[in-house]
Amino acid sequence: MSNLEEEIAKELAEQMCSDIDFQILSDMLISACGWTRIVLGPMTKEHGDQIDLWVHNNVKGPYQTRGIVWIFQNESDAVHFTLKWVN
Repeated sequence: MSNLEEEIAKELAEQMCSDIDFQILSDMLISACGWTRIVLGPMTKEHGDQIDLWVHNNVKGPYQTRGIVWIFQNESDAVHFTLKWVN
């Protein structure tokens, strides 16, 4: 295996670990702590940037995100996010 192949395999493994960690953390926060999960549909990078900016300016409580999956501690933040971004 070449250095490039090893590097790509390592990066993919790290991304997979990060995805799994987020899934475990979000499941725990939802089931044990009452957080709310919202899953958005596919989007462009520009649309994602608009969402990130809106969340930064409008969400008051803790939240986590990974790709199109968002989890919010405060139900009111989740409701406002849903009204704004979920079709």
